[in-house]
Amino acid sequence: MEIFLDMDGTIADLYHVPGWLEKILAENPIPYATADPLPLVSELVRLRFNNLGIITWGSKGSTEEFLVKTKIAKIKWLEENFLRVNKVHCVHYGTPKFLFAEPGDILIDDEEANRKAWQDHIGPAYTPEEFTEILRGL
Repeated sequence: MEIFLDMDGTIADLYHVPGWLEKILAENPIPYATADPLPLVSELVRLRFNNLGIITWGSKGSTEEFLVKTKIAKIKWLEENFLRVNKVHCVHYGTPKFLFAEPGDILIDDEEANRKAWQDHIGPAYTPEEFTEILRGL
């Protein structure tokens, strides 16, 4: 069993980086590398999970070149925030995340449509807030 995390809005506070949208539309990956961590990160670091993976989207309409830059920036973010992960799937916006998982894997994602599709095909899926509360109980 693996726990897969979304990044933007789930573990990384991308949407509060000043000028994030304008920078991404200009194919500048800096917002992905500089977002503040969200509360779930401290719980994951505290508990030292060793079965974490990432399934994250690039920006809408991203070129292949910008998707690679996005993945590099997101890996840098993970390293700087001390999250050890086994896999990083940085895929085009809208790609179904369940395609990268096996039955019984868990998804943590802020987007309801991703959680529903995951539950229909793979297994449990939680909001970041739900999973943070579960971890705080451990």
